[in-house]
Amino acid sequence: MLVKGQKQKLTAAKTRSTQKRSAVVSELRATSEETQEALLAYLQKAQKKKQVKDIHSYYIVNGLAVTGTKEVMEKVASFPEVDQVLPNEIRQIHRPVDLKTSKKKNKQIKAADGIEWNISQVHAPEAWALGYDGTGTVVASIDTGVEWDHPALKEKYRGFDPARPNEPSHEFNWYDATTGSEAPYDDLEHGTHVTGTMVGSEPNGENQIGVAPGAKWIAVKAFSEDGGSDADLLDAGEWILAPKDKNGTPHPEKAPDVVNNSWGGGPGLDDWYKDVVNAWRAADIFPEFSAGNTDLFNPGGEGSIAKSCELSRSLCDGCNRSKQQTGFFLFARSLSIWGHETRYCGPRGKHSFFYSRERV
Repeated sequence: MLVKGQKQKLTAAKTRSTQKRSAVVSELRATSEETQEALLAYLQKAQKKKQVKDIHSYYIVNGLAVTGTKEVMEKVASFPEVDQVLPNEIRQIHRPVDLKTSKKKNKQIKAADGIEWNISQVHAPEAWALGYDGTGTVVASIDTGVEWDHPALKEKYRGFDPARPNEPSHEFNWYDATTGSEAPYDDLEHGTHVTGTMVGSEPNGENQIGVAPGAKWIAVKAFSEDGGSDADLLDAGEWILAPKDKNGTPHPEKAPDVVNNSWGGGPGLDDWYKDVVNAWRAADIFPEFSAGNTDLFNPGGEGSIAKSCELSRSLCDGCNRSKQQTGFFLFARSLSIWGHETRYCGPRGKHSFFYSRERV
């Protein structure tokens, strides 16, 4: 179960200095430590009695993830400092529905100038010409992981070292909330193509499939084949706010500037992630969420936009076709980058071509 405490008041968000992110994290941690003290003491006693299995505190939302008996959770709900007790739901990434690798030869589908049509359609090349290609910016994804040594991504990984090209540093640059793997991997391909759409291009300038080819990337894996739990997503969101070192100490100075979230919960679910987004924004981390896909469980129409995309302080992305038509499976958008019949970072270093029902 997820236990949410009283709301935090982020006064540090009003500061304008290089220490802003540190101030936000310090304030959140102080609030969490103060308000969770009595509750944690009770849970730790219950744990000794085998009534509680797991306890994990998240300062980013002033909450706890707890695995315990019904009696324990009922007692927890009675604490005056507890605002909500919620089930640990499973969320899903917004996968392509019709993923088909094209039988066409690569030269037939590659853009003549190396820049994919979806990148040109949002006028990214014009921004590059003005000097805005993402250089100096760090972007992150909360997804299925990333194939870090993909040729369009390898040298853009923040942990990449030109002096040791095959020995990157993963500390502060990668976190696996699912299994704790120390090195980046992507067993479901989704996070790799999302990252490619953010920054992808090869060192020689070919395969410009990313909107911000000058940016560096980092990543958190929060999704497995079955989806991502709320607890893992809170863990991921907290790491984005302040990546942790090997000892678990948060380092807000290592936080990214942008975080991509190509996942959601579907219509009808609560806005449980709002406090995470508010903390990101207070620390000047810009959040983006996907509008979602239509499928058996989300047939489209009014109200079909993913619940996570309704967060008022986030950018919501949609999908276009190559002739600037909105993708038939989406019904609203704030910005369209991804689309049908476009190339992306595929598995094992390949640039695949597929008919997507998704955006990034």
